[in-house]
Amino acid sequence: MNSQTRMLVHFGLAFALLTGPFVSSAAAVTSKPDPGTSCVIIDTDWDIDDLMAIPAVVANRDIAAIVVTEGASTPRVGAAAVSTMLSSPRPARTVPVLPGMSSNADVSGFTWITGLRESQARVNGLLVEPISAATSNVRAEKLQSRLTSLTRNCTDIELMIIGPFTSYVTYEPILSGRVSRVVMQGRPLRGDPTTAPGDISFNCLYDLASCRKAFPTLKRINPYRIDAPKEGPVAYAPSTSMVTSLKSTGLPGTTKRALMGNRSTWDPLALMPGSKSLLWDQSAALFLLNDRAFHQVGGHWESKLPLAEFQNRWTSAVNNVGSVSSW
Repeated sequence: MNSQTRMLVHFGLAFALLTGPFVSSAAAVTSKPDPGTSCVIIDTDWDIDDLMAIPAVVANRDIAAIVVTEGASTPRVGAAAVSTMLSSPRPARTVPVLPGMSSNADVSGFTWITGLRESQARVNGLLVEPISAATSNVRAEKLQSRLTSLTRNCTDIELMIIGPFTSYVTYEPILSGRVSRVVMQGRPLRGDPTTAPGDISFNCLYDLASCRKAFPTLKRINPYRIDAPKEGPVAYAPSTSMVTSLKSTGLPGTTKRALMGNRSTWDPLALMPGSKSLLWDQSAALFLLNDRAFHQVGGHWESKLPLAEFQNRWTSAVNNVGSVSSW
């Protein structure tokens, strides 16, 4: 994508943000799942591993909505960025992207978050200029109303939560017992013998009150907590080859351009000093698509695949090659 095209995309998003409180991809029409459909809701804080996880699920499942919760990104900017990434590759089927809830957390202790938010507002390496949006908080009733409408025909809902739980505790009551499974990145807040005391995942730490509030409800809904393997001689991390093997058109092409446009946020060979990149949310995405290659480790689940095979499956999922059910 040349710089002129990038600026046109950026201008289109800015106009959309001025004309409506919620962002949906591609055209102004928002598709809804067919009656009796099994649906997925993705709840994300739009970090760099979220950018890699979301296309794998969108390419293979019916997405009722993507909710962007405050965390690595702010909700309105993050929603605009997600919508930008999804805007052109699938014109026949749009994906509703909704700004979620804010905790208005004090981020002074996260010294890296300002730079990350700016990078993610550019969709990592896709846009020349970062997206800007209103900073006002989304009202809980608005989010509940939009999700009620978008999931009206969903008889079965799977949640993939790859961000803090601020939005989840707001919309969980209106899903009317239709949630069959919740797949989350991270380890339990307590009770996992493989986790050192006080070692709390970012998704819980960022809004600890919501994490604690979510804990009892999650136990009733068939929860699965997913983490990247931490043991082994080689870090369970992304590679340049898994990205360069993506198709150059459609959503895979957009994903490739976004990632290769700035490798310093995710590629272990190009990371900024002090940074770390593992296959965190990508693991949650592949678990949601097919959990047979995962096993339980303490209170969470990890991939049991060799690293190269995991990377190949991610590429195949984003490229939508073959059937994930045959993995």
